[in-house]
Amino acid sequence: MIRRGFDVDWVKNIAAVGGFKPETKGTVVLLVDPVVEHDSSAAWAPVGVRQVLRVASATDYLRARRASSPRKTEFGSV
Repeated sequence: MIRRGFDVDWVKNIAAVGGFKPETKGTVVLLVDPVVEHDSSAAWAPVGVRQVLRVASATDYLRARRASSPRKTEFGSV
């Protein structure tokens, strides 16, 4: 079972260290300043994704910005 919501360890860990490094299309990117946002309309998402999020009642999301340059952090360097 996957626990729903943002009161979960992985979100707390990301917030505690101030960022994370997801891999997308074979490239690792450094995202920093994570913030949990609430948006029941899912206006930030493309239309198809928005519809799925509404059906799933997913009203919260994790927003972060791409770091301007690689840096050494508690969660490693890129």
